[in-house]
Amino acid sequence: MAQTAAAQPATVTCEDCGRRYPLVGDIPCLVHDPDRTLAQWRARVHAFERDNREAQDRLLAQLVGSGDLHPATRTRTQSLRDALADHRLRLTTLARDAGVISAPGAQNDADGVPGESTLTAYYHQIHRDWGWEEREGERDENGETALALAEVEHVLGPTPRLGEMLVLGAGACRLPWELHRRYADSTLAIDLNPVPFWVASRILRGEAIALFEFPIRPRSTESVAVDRRLRLDVTADCASRFKFAFADGLDPPVRPHAFDTVFTPWFIDQIPKDLTEIFATLHEYFRQVAPGSTTGR
Repeated sequence: MAQTAAAQPATVTCEDCGRRYPLVGDIPCLVHDPDRTLAQWRARVHAFERDNREAQDRLLAQLVGSGDLHPATRTRTQSLRDALADHRLRLTTLARDAGVISAPGAQNDADGVPGESTLTAYYHQIHRDWGWEEREGERDENGETALALAEVEHVLGPTPRLGEMLVLGAGACRLPWELHRRYADSTLAIDLNPVPFWVASRILRGEAIALFEFPIRPRSTESVAVDRRLRLDVTADCASRFKFAFADGLDPPVRPHAFDTVFTPWFIDQIPKDLTEIFATLHEYFRQVAPGSTTGR
């Protein structure tokens, strides 16, 4: 893909067929029907705003209508309600910065992955990847990403080289990033869920992103809404070789035999297809060994 000259909206052009695709937050949206996808994302932002305000109203009703609330419960409820307003502003600003403006519309995601039809689908992955493993400024070597990385390294064996790597269902991208910076020459990360990609792409540009996490089981009044500042020290050269694309992992817009390694973290267990069909697809489009290569995986 080659970027076009300045245009409104910004696009990329396929060098093979000449078709143009929009850039959404500097990430090319390489799906068959970008207009439909963008309309769905705008509808997700609109639904998120509605649901967020309704949640605030319910919390206010509890505060006003329950005079016998325990003081700690009242404090937690008020803290949660206050945080929800900021949460709404931060996520809608993130979407707006990517060029996705709230608008009502149908959210027909029946042909997508179950559970991905909301703006905050897999939102917890962002905090898992970029927040949970930080303990007083140091990496927690027993965190989920560190443990997953150790398992992958065990499979790869000593001195692995991943070459040109394709990641299907990359999510919030921390595990793919750790593999990329250690072992890959370049990486293309593919996913259809917008928010984790918007966050990850900005973190890998060296930005700090402030987001709230809402634990299912907060351990204290203070942790009912955790205000996190997500960032990472990255080198520009390494980050420049990690690319993002919004695309279907089962029908990705890449040439056959273009990659030495295909990595599928948290992907094959989420998509609504049989494993035999998935592996047949991977074999057809992403052969483990590219022609003339001896390093494929």
